[in-house]
Amino acid sequence: MKIKRYQKFLEEISIFDNPAIPGEGQGKDKESSYLSDELKKRKEDVGLTGAQSVSELGMRLSSLSNSAKEYIKDTETKKKLVELTKKVLNKYYGRIISKFNMELDIDFIAPTQVPEFMEEMNNRRNYEAEEDFIQDEGEELEDELSDLLSGQDVKMSEEEPTESDIETHKRKIANLLIQGEAKNIKTIYHTQEVKDGLQKIYGDKWKTVFDIWDEMTKIADKLDLLMPPSDRAKQMTSNASGFAGASTIDWKEIESEETESGTEQPEEDFSDFGDEIDLESMFDDEGSWGEEEVEKKSKNWQPILVARGADFPMLLHESIKGLWEFLSLGGIPSDKELAIKVTSETGMMDEPEDWKFGPLIAITFRKFVNENSKVNDYENVKEELFKVLIDKETMSTEEFMRIFKGILIDIKKSEDKLKKLVSSNKMTQSEADDKLREFKRLKANARRKVDQLIDQIVEDIEAWERYYDELEEYNKAMQQYEKDLEEYNKKMKDYEEQQKGQNVQAQKEEELDYSNMSRLNVVQLKELLKILLEDEEFEKAAKVRDEINKRK
Repeated sequence: MKIKRYQKFLEEISIFDNPAIPGEGQGKDKESSYLSDELKKRKEDVGLTGAQSVSELGMRLSSLSNSAKEYIKDTETKKKLVELTKKVLNKYYGRIISKFNMELDIDFIAPTQVPEFMEEMNNRRNYEAEEDFIQDEGEELEDELSDLLSGQDVKMSEEEPTESDIETHKRKIANLLIQGEAKNIKTIYHTQEVKDGLQKIYGDKWKTVFDIWDEMTKIADKLDLLMPPSDRAKQMTSNASGFAGASTIDWKEIESEETESGTEQPEEDFSDFGDEIDLESMFDDEGSWGEEEVEKKSKNWQPILVARGADFPMLLHESIKGLWEFLSLGGIPSDKELAIKVTSETGMMDEPEDWKFGPLIAITFRKFVNENSKVNDYENVKEELFKVLIDKETMSTEEFMRIFKGILIDIKKSEDKLKKLVSSNKMTQSEADDKLREFKRLKANARRKVDQLIDQIVEDIEAWERYYDELEEYNKAMQQYEKDLEEYNKKMKDYEEQQKGQNVQAQKEEELDYSNMSRLNVVQLKELLKILLEDEEFEKAAKVRDEINKRK
């Protein structure tokens, strides 16, 4: 993914013809404009006024950026900020990180080094690891959710786009959500964990540092909304220092538990096949297993979240973006050529558009999901939902687009738009009624599917919680058992030692009995005498000595 091709990608792929976004794609003249309505609201939320210019904001951002550099000069401070980033990630995304055994590779980077880093990570992209991971995850999800994800489809448009187009539009939605969640770092940045962490690192100066980075983040949001994405693209491609960070997913192959070499394999049990099994038909002409019967065994991979940033807020931003990118891998087409085409046309190269519109999509998605009361019962339910929705093994791309349009569509604004069309004689009342019913079906379908998926996700989490609780109880019981066993073994050892001592003493006394001494030979008597002398049993020793003398 070459930086010099940035503008080309930006021209190829745009949010403005995406069929999952109301007011875009087919039939946009009959729908309310989601992007226009939400963009206006977003500008109000970030405090944009007509008096603020791009040049003004840009100069202020440059000044703050130079001030911030003074606080991340030394290596030790950078290490502490990296550790704080990891701590915050584990706090708010810990269940995802733990569930997938994700390794965190987070570090600072100079802005001029970002393009080279992006190029290197793109060259290292491991499609084999992604496909193996997606396949394993997809099979598990498909088993759990197949019943929920089946059912009557809701029609979205008269004409369906090509596979390449629809997959690209789907990836665009995914990237908008990914970037939107990452841009929402202000929520995490203002948490007590971050404030306490910065205070430990900077002492009395922590508030100054916090305020600088906070203002930088807010200005960046304003610039994203004020500047056309094409201008942002030109700015970045003409200036290498225009990049502030990047993230990706790398992979590490891990060894699976294999049967040890030389161990006897269990015999196949063919009893269930009855008497009609034809073993010869299970082999090919050469007498070996037919290739079509042999399934390729997937390798085991550990995901590595790789994130680089020029400052602390950017470390958080890129880390969250990388984590959501990981969750979206299941949506990448399995055909490698199509996957490369889709990811190359919707990756880092069209980020300015994602920066501008991503937060709008993320906010709407978050609000829709949060209408389900169960979503806050456990951590990261929203993230799990996104992973299920995007996964190609559990939901078709067309169904994903329908559900997402249902999430984004505003019934009240759509109804108002239809009324205007009727009043201006651009649509009949009957046509408007049909269209409104279609919008309502889309909304109801999205609500139903999302609620069903959340129920299933929460149920799965609760099942795992119960499993871990039972496992913890089992481990406690085993620890107590091992402790009791150790104590029992100690008592048994003491008892055996005691019994052994008593047996030796009884044997000695038995051997000293005159009737028994008569049965001992001279050699045995001399051995007994030696033992008695060592034990200072002189009286008994004298009797044994007399018996020995008698034998001479």
